[in-house]
Amino acid sequence: MRPLALLLPCLLALALPRATQAVSIALDPPSQAVDRGDTFTLTLPASALAGAAIGAFDVDVSFDAAHVAFVGAAFSNALGDLALGDALPDVVPGAGTLNLASVSLLDPITLAALQGDPVALVTLTFQATAAGAAAFGLDSALLSDAFAVALVLESKTGATVDVPEPGAALLVLGPLLALATGAALRRGRA
Repeated sequence: MRPLALLLPCLLALALPRATQAVSIALDPPSQAVDRGDTFTLTLPASALAGAAIGAFDVDVSFDAAHVAFVGAAFSNALGDLALGDALPDVVPGAGTLNLASVSLLDPITLAALQGDPVALVTLTFQATAAGAAAFGLDSALLSDAFAVALVLESKTGATVDVPEPGAALLVLGPLLALATGAALRRGRA
């Protein structure tokens, strides 16, 4: 019986996720082009978890409010079923900023079974409001594992969205349209 009592703490220590691995978060896709008036999404995944499960996160996202407007946030069920109250998500929009946070109420084993690597935390929807390049940054980020131990954040990568001038397409398509119209008229006369 005594060897089992000594073995159990060792097995438990091996089973616990380690908080020393360096986790990465990024907005995905890192770049895209959209037309003015269109809506688009950015997903926030965490990766390089090395077996750890995300138990909570608090991330500040900055964006260029002169070119894009925040529409909404859809939290994934990676921290628990939102409809069942397994996780408590929160989004606080500001002028050019968003604070995104969620905490799981699930036990570590159930939580680990929900997540892979990478794990999508939230999907953000924006609308392009003006032409130009809009930068999105991850200003601050705190992540913890299923045991509420802070995870070391190795990298956080933002994104850019290019909203071209509406007239740029006409400058390219205009001459092509004129050539096609001229050719059609010439064929009609022949």
